[in-house]
Amino acid sequence: KFNMNLLGPYFTVYTAFKKNGDIDYKSISNYIKYLISNKADKLYLMPYNGRYSQLSMDEILSLNRFVIEESKKINNDTVVIVSDPIHCSTSDSIKFAIDAKTNGADIFSSICREKFYSNEQIISHYEKLGDANIPIFIHNMPFLSASDSQILNWPIDLVYDLSKIDHVFAMKEDTKDISYAKKLMEMPIEAKLIFAGRKSYLLELIDLNIDGYLNGISMVQPSLSHYFWELYKKKEIKDLKNFVNKVDDPFWDILVKKFGWHRCNKASLEYFKIMQRNERLPML
Repeated sequence: KFNMNLLGPYFTVYTAFKKNGDIDYKSISNYIKYLISNKADKLYLMPYNGRYSQLSMDEILSLNRFVIEESKKINNDTVVIVSDPIHCSTSDSIKFAIDAKTNGADIFSSICREKFYSNEQIISHYEKLGDANIPIFIHNMPFLSASDSQILNWPIDLVYDLSKIDHVFAMKEDTKDISYAKKLMEMPIEAKLIFAGRKSYLLELIDLNIDGYLNGISMVQPSLSHYFWELYKKKEIKDLKNFVNKVDDPFWDILVKKFGWHRCNKASLEYFKIMQRNERLPML
């Protein structure tokens, strides 16, 4: 649908904080330079890794603009994706999308964290985002059901219908559920499917020809993502398993299992002297 390089690894931009809680724009800028200088060509400022829950609406707008400007200043061909707040109205999402478009973003991501009532509710939200006239990246994070507050994966027919919306270019599939992912890939989805999850999970999907994935451990060494993706495209199973066993699994099985993803990513970034692990409450 869109004339951009949309395949391969997508790289998260993390929000750094100073000890006093202010946003550390200098560290964010340095990280963007580090990513792009190491051939990261798709930067994604997403709500949770971007710490949007700890930011005001005005700060999110400022951060979105800053990431767009810094990325394009270094390499104008970098695909830049920024997001709306985790909780807001559709009209506010449209305002954020228009601002992203005005300031040079290539794609706008919307997460829609209201409880799930119906397919119509979600389709209406993403249809209305077309008013911003910017390609939309849907963040398919599992819902909370409005009927019983249980976690609910996006209905397959909903994903299919959303993919047919003209301005929807891609979706971030965030369930880490292999059986669900396989069912999804059996459908003629008319949008790119970008998967989140550890590399062993991606290996289970290798025969499905996924379009791309979000970086994990390569947040501290982007070349790892490109190396993995080249092996993945060629289906070099032996080398892929060796990479997973020696490089990726230890991070997830030892660190993330004990401390959780969000604490480990900030600690890793600090360990490699990229940014400090400072956060704002209610994060520690």
